[in-house]
Amino acid sequence: EVPALKKVVMAQIGNEGLLPSLMKHSPNMAWVVDHDMQLVYANHAFCHYFGLDASAINKKIDQLIPGTLAESLHQQYLKVMETDTSLETERSVKWANGSELGFHIDLFPVTAEDGSKMTAVQAVNLSDHFSRERQLRDLNDRLLNLSSITANAVWEWDLKTGKIFRNEVLLDMIGYPVEHIRGLSWWLRRIHPEDRERVENRIKEATENNQKNWEEEYRFQCADGSYIHVRDHQILVYENGVPVKMIGSLEDITQLKEAQDKLIREKVEHQLNLSETVIQVQEKERTRIGRELHDNV
Repeated sequence: EVPALKKVVMAQIGNEGLLPSLMKHSPNMAWVVDHDMQLVYANHAFCHYFGLDASAINKKIDQLIPGTLAESLHQQYLKVMETDTSLETERSVKWANGSELGFHIDLFPVTAEDGSKMTAVQAVNLSDHFSRERQLRDLNDRLLNLSSITANAVWEWDLKTGKIFRNEVLLDMIGYPVEHIRGLSWWLRRIHPEDRERVENRIKEATENNQKNWEEEYRFQCADGSYIHVRDHQILVYENGVPVKMIGSLEDITQLKEAQDKLIREKVEHQLNLSETVIQVQEKERTRIGRELHDNV
C-alpha cells in the first residue's frame, strides 16, 4: 500500500486537482481502473511507457497495455475491489521490440465520490534490479557448470552473506559433510600448525593490498585426521576497495609432494653412497701408496 498516493486518489480521481500535479513528474507509472476495467486515470509515466494520450481515458485497460501484463493483472484488480485490501506483486513485461522490463506493482482500493469501488496502481521499474539478478544467476550457472567438469575442488565464499558454495570434488577431497564447513576461521584451524601463520599472513597481505589473486601451498587436515598437501589459488572480488567475495580452486598435490620428497631422499642417498665410494677409493689409494712406499724403502 502507498498511503500518500491512496489518500490523494481517494480525495479526487479526475483530471483536476492535486493528483495530476503530484504524479506529473513521477518516474513511476500510476493509473486507476474501475469495476468495468476502464481506465479512469493515468499519469504521464504510464502514457509515456505505453505510447498513450488523453484519449485513452475511459477505454478498456486490456486494450491499452501489453496482453501478458493485462491478463496477469485482471484478477488482481477485481480482488482488490472485492476484498477492499491492498496487494503487491512483481511482473516482467516483454515489449514488441524484444526488450524486457520488470516492475514492482502495488494495487490498493479507492472509492470514488459516487461510492463505486476502483483500483489504483503504482508500478516501479525494476529493470536494473532484474538485470543484475539475471547476471548473478548466469554467473552462478557458469560456476556450477564449470565446477561439475573440473578435476579441481572449487569453492566460493560470499563475504557479505556468509554463504559458501563447494563442489563435489572438494567435499570428496576433505571428507567433511557439507553442513560442517563454515567460514575462513573454520578452514584456517584445519591447516597444519606449521603452515597456518604463513597462510594467514598471505591472506592479510592480499586483502590489505587489494590483490585480485594469490596462491599458496599448505597441509590441510581431512575429516579422518590425515593431512593432504594442497595448492590453493584464490581470486578476490572487491566493491569500493572492500573484499566481498572469495573464489578458490584447490588442487590435491599430495602425490606430487610425496614424489618430490622421494626424489630428494634418493638424491641424498645417492650423494651419501657416492661420498662413501669416494672415501673408499681414497682409502684404497692411500693404502696402495703406503704399501709401495714401504716396499720401496
